[in-house]
Amino acid sequence: MLRKLALMLAVGLVTAAVVPASADAATADAVTSPCVQRVGFQDVEGGLSAWDVTATAVPAVKQVRFGGAGLSYARASASWYYRLYPQQGLSEWRAMMLSGTGIYQPTLTYHPGSSNPDIIDRRINGGWGAFTQLATSDVAARKGRDMLMYGLRNDGTLFRYEGIMPYGSAPGFGSVKAMTVISENASYDTLLATTRGGALYTIRIPVRLPLARIVRRVRDAGWERFESLVVDSCGQNGTLLTAVDQDTDTAYLYAVGHANGSATVIRSLGKIGATFDARTYFAMTREYKNLTGE
Repeated sequence: MLRKLALMLAVGLVTAAVVPASADAATADAVTSPCVQRVGFQDVEGGLSAWDVTATAVPAVKQVRFGGAGLSYARASASWYYRLYPQQGLSEWRAMMLSGTGIYQPTLTYHPGSSNPDIIDRRINGGWGAFTQLATSDVAARKGRDMLMYGLRNDGTLFRYEGIMPYGSAPGFGSVKAMTVISENASYDTLLATTRGGALYTIRIPVRLPLARIVRRVRDAGWERFESLVVDSCGQNGTLLTAVDQDTDTAYLYAVGHANGSATVIRSLGKIGATFDARTYFAMTREYKNLTGE
C-alpha cells in the first residue's frame, strides 16, 4: 500500500478540483476532493450521464445523470465543458460531437432550482460521414483564438479546426484507433492515441501553421483492444486515463505521469466496476481546465 501511495504521489494523483456531481449542484463552486475523473456517455434515452471514477487503489465509481433526453446520438464526441454564469445563476454543459454525417454542438443549460436542463441540439453542417474521431482543446491562454478541434478522417488524414474553420491538416494517421487530447497550452496541443497494432503514442502539434507534429511512442503493444480514451488532469503533472474496451463493455483506469516517450510512467489501477456499454465515451470537465499531460 505504501508503494502504491508513493507512486500516486510521484505522478501527481493526490488532489484535484472537480466539477459538481449533480445537476442540482451545477451552480455551486468546484470543491477539492481526491482525484475524480468524470467519464461521460449518452444513456438509452439520449441524455447525458457519466461515471465518476475515483483514483483509489481499487477504483471507486458512481453514476451521475444530467438529463437532456432526446439529444442526437453521438458516434464520436469531444470533451463536454462545464461553464458557470454566476450573475444569471445559470450553468451549462456544451460539446462538439459527430452524429450520422453531421457535426453537432449540443448545449444543456440549467436554471436555478431546476434539474431539467434546456436543450439545444444544434447541427452545424454536414459532410462529416467519413470522420471517425473528434477531440477539442479549450485553452484560455490563447488570446484571440477559438477552441481548436481535431478530426480524424477514415483515410488517415488528421484535420485541425479553429472553431469549425479549417486550420491545417496532415496525412499518415491511418493506423490510429482512438485518440484524445492529453496536453494543451498556448503553444501546442498533444494527442494521446492508440493504434490498431496495439501501440500507444503522443502526438504534439504546435498551434502555428502549417500543421506539424512530433510523434513519440509511449508503449509498443497492449493497447489495441481500447476503442475510447478519456483523460483528465490530476495534480500538477498527473493524468487519469480511462481506456474503454467496447467489445467486452469494460474499462480500466490508469495513472499516467508526465508524458516522456517510452520513459512515461503508467500505473494500472485496475478494472472499473461498471458496465461500459454506451456507443462512445468522453471527458466531462470544467471550461479552461488546461490539461498538462505532456
